[in-house]
Amino acid sequence: MDLIATLERALMEGYATRDLNIPTVFLCVSLTTIIGIYIAIVYRFVNKNAISDRNFGLSLITLSIITSSIILTIQSNTVVSLGMVGALSIVRFRTAIKNPMDLIFFFWSISAGIICGAGFAMIAIIASLAMTLVIVIIALFHVERDALVLIVNTNGYIEDAIYGHRGQDKQAR
Repeated sequence: MDLIATLERALMEGYATRDLNIPTVFLCVSLTTIIGIYIAIVYRFVNKNAISDRNFGLSLITLSIITSSIILTIQSNTVVSLGMVGALSIVRFRTAIKNPMDLIFFFWSISAGIICGAGFAMIAIIASLAMTLVIVIIALFHVERDALVLIVNTNGYIEDAIYGHRGQDKQAR
């Protein structure tokens, strides 16, 4: 069977019901990687933060790949799935997500990995296109005031005026 027919069958019929083999795993990870890269590109296009982190885009790609790999493993063996559920239940993420849009991209990346891992890559592609449309429309029409940052450097003058001698004592040290 040629590559085009294999890819078409995987996109239309899925690969969740078949036994896992190396080509199936490679196909799943490849499709998930392409979707993850697409999500990172959309994030980079839409992100208007002054401080953009390159690692966040990379984490979107790797998060979708890791998720699809876990789903592939879970669906192929019941014993392994119970072990993974136990192992993953102890993971706790301590990094706070400050921007709600970043959280949307995290969930998008995770859901794309789950959908691809379950064998429904076409659904992941269609959902990703729909998400892109919604996010771009929101980004284009959502008018938000830019955050303004004011930095005041007084060189101790205000401290001297408020505290008097305490400010002078501090400068003498």
